[in-house]
Amino acid sequence: MWLFLLYCGFYVAAVLLARALTRPPQALSSGLACLIAAIVASLTLAGVMHAGFIEPWLVIAMLGAITIPAGLIGLGLLAGWMTRVVSGSNRWLAYALTALPPVGGYLLLALT
Repeated sequence: MWLFLLYCGFYVAAVLLARALTRPPQALSSGLACLIAAIVASLTLAGVMHAGFIEPWLVIAMLGAITIPAGLIGLGLLAGWMTRVVSGSNRWLAYALTALPPVGGYLLLALT
């Protein structure tokens, strides 16, 4: 549960950062860069593990410490960008989509 709250903190902090301190193009490019870096790191770790250079427990630890927070920061920046760009009647839909990852994660955690 504490790890889930930590990961939600990365996401929420990135959303607030994108909403308050960045311009929309900056939030978009930073979010995409963080997300791409997390995906490349995950694929690199998987390849190194399958090649036999490191053990699976180390890959799991590195995924939890590096790639998941980077991916959540990227998603948070993209969600903050989306809420700044969308206007009019679609604004509440953007806010609902922004709240979906933490709320959905909590509901999945509560069901297990």
